[in-house]
Amino acid sequence: MKELIERILAGDKYALENLVNSMWEDLYFIAKARVKNKYKAGEAMQDTFVALLENINNIKDVNKIKKWCVTVLINNCNRIMRTQNKVLSYEEIRGGYLDKSENFFERLEKNMNFLDLISFLEEEDRIILSLHYRDDYTTREIAEILQMNESTIRSKMKRARNKIKLKIGDGKNDR
Repeated sequence: MKELIERILAGDKYALENLVNSMWEDLYFIAKARVKNKYKAGEAMQDTFVALLENINNIKDVNKIKKWCVTVLINNCNRIMRTQNKVLSYEEIRGGYLDKSENFFERLEKNMNFLDLISFLEEEDRIILSLHYRDDYTTREIAEILQMNESTIRSKMKRARNKIKLKIGDGKNDR
């Protein structure tokens, strides 16, 4: 990653393209889950990558670039949501499959769409579950990104998993 950043700083446009491509899918998934519109998600992504390019010299730990981008992306999505009045339909929320599983997720059909599964949850819960299950962030990292207490993140995850279990018909709660 450090070599890639050095190449970007030297003006290598292919290095920038490689960096963007390495994060694109994960960031798009978060943006689309947040703003529920592929065009607005693209706008948030573009603003995030422009901010990355403008601030790449200021990022001290190159191993945390993706984390920095997720934080900036969420802020960009929040800005877009404040300015947009229209919320799109459930059918427009599609994409991304469950990459990581826990006990109750293992019982789900393999082709179940992750966004469909979490779409009924509150926005904050969708983002927390996406960061954890899709992007493999720890609860501590999610707490840093969302500027929340780690125990709050764990509580929200537990409640969200219980809501999913009730929705899919598993009567047992996550204890």
